[in-house]
Amino acid sequence: MPSEPHIARDTDSGLMASRLQLDQLRAYAANHRCDGVLSPPMALLVGALASYWVPGTQATLWSLTTLLVTLLNATLCLQFLRRERQPAELPRWLWAFSLAHGTHVLVWASPMIWGWQSGDLTNQMFLILVQVGLISATNAMSHPHPRLYLVDQLPVMAILLIRPLFEGSVLYLMFSALGLLFCALLLYVGLQMQRSISDMFRLRAENEQLIQRLRHLAATDALTGLPNRRHFLELGRDLIRAARERRRPLALLMLDVDRFKQVNDTYGHAGGDLALQALVQPLRTATRAGDLLGRLGGEEFVVLLPDSDPAQAFAIAERLRQAIAGQRIEADGSGFGITVSIGVATLCAECELGDARETLELMMARADRMLYVAKRSGRDRVEQEAM
Repeated sequence: MPSEPHIARDTDSGLMASRLQLDQLRAYAANHRCDGVLSPPMALLVGALASYWVPGTQATLWSLTTLLVTLLNATLCLQFLRRERQPAELPRWLWAFSLAHGTHVLVWASPMIWGWQSGDLTNQMFLILVQVGLISATNAMSHPHPRLYLVDQLPVMAILLIRPLFEGSVLYLMFSALGLLFCALLLYVGLQMQRSISDMFRLRAENEQLIQRLRHLAATDALTGLPNRRHFLELGRDLIRAARERRRPLALLMLDVDRFKQVNDTYGHAGGDLALQALVQPLRTATRAGDLLGRLGGEEFVVLLPDSDPAQAFAIAERLRQAIAGQRIEADGSGFGITVSIGVATLCAECELGDARETLELMMARADRMLYVAKRSGRDRVEQEAM
C-alpha cells in the first residue's frame, strides 16, 4: 500500500498529465480556427484551377465538399474553445478532432488521386504544390498535439510519395525520393516543435501548481491546517461585507486553551502540538459548513459565524466547549484533556460605522475582552456580551 505522500504525488502527476493534454488540444484547436477563414477561398481557387484538367462538375463537387468539411472542422474548434474543458472529456474530443480534421486533410489530398493527369507535368506540379502547401500548413498548425499531428500528416505524405511512383519512370522515382526527404525533415521539425511546446505547457503547469502550493502555505497554519491570521482576516472581511449587504446577523468566537503552558511543561512541545491539533476536529464538527475557522497564533483560535444571532452563537460556542472538554489526548503513553475559554461578540450597530477591516478588528477586540472575562471567571466557560 503506497504512503499518502506517494498517493499525493501520483495524483499531482495525473492531474498535470491531463492538464498537459488539454493545453495541447486547446493550442491545436486555436491554430485550426483559421481554417474557416483561409481554406474556403483556397478551395475555390484550387477547384477552379483543377477544372482545366478535369470536368467542371467534378472540380465544383470537390470545392463544395471541401467547404462543408472546413465549416464542420472550424465549428468543432470553436465549440471546443468556447469553455474550459475537463480531463474526462478528452477521449471524446480527441476522437472528434481525429475524425473531423483527418477527413479535412484527406479531402484536400484527394486531388492527387482523381486529378492526376499522366504525362501532364504542369498538372502534376500544380497538384504537388497543393500537397506540399497542405503538408507545410499542417506542420505549422497541428504540431501542438502529437497524436493529431501524425493523424493529419502521415496520410497526406503517403499520397504525395506514392502517387508519382505509378508513372513508372526514374524521374518520378527521384521525385518521390526528394519528397520522402522533404517529409522526413518536416516530421522531424514538427515533432521538435511539439516537444518544445509540450515543455512550455508542462513548465507553465508546474509553475501554476507551485504558485498554488505557495499560496496555500502562505494562507494556512502548518500545524492545524486552518487559515492563518492573515488569511482569516482576508476571508472575514468578505463575510462581514456580505452580512452588511444582506442585513444578516453575524457573530465571532475567540477561543484560548486553558493553562496551555502547563501542557507544554508537562508533556513537552510535542504534547502541546498534539493538543492544538486535537482542537481541529471539534472545531469542524461543532461548526457549520459556512463558518470560518482560523488560528490566530499560539493557543488562540477564532471562529466567524455568519447568519448567527447571539443565542445561536452562544449555543455553538457551548457545544464547542463541551466537545473539546470531552476529548482525551494521548502523548508519550499517557492521556490528558484540555479545556478552552470562549468569548462571543456579535455584529452591532457601531460596527456599521467603519469599513470591513475595522469592523472585524473591533469584533475581535470585543470577543477578546469576553474571553478574558471567561478566564477570570474560572476558565472552561463561555462568556458573551450583555445584549
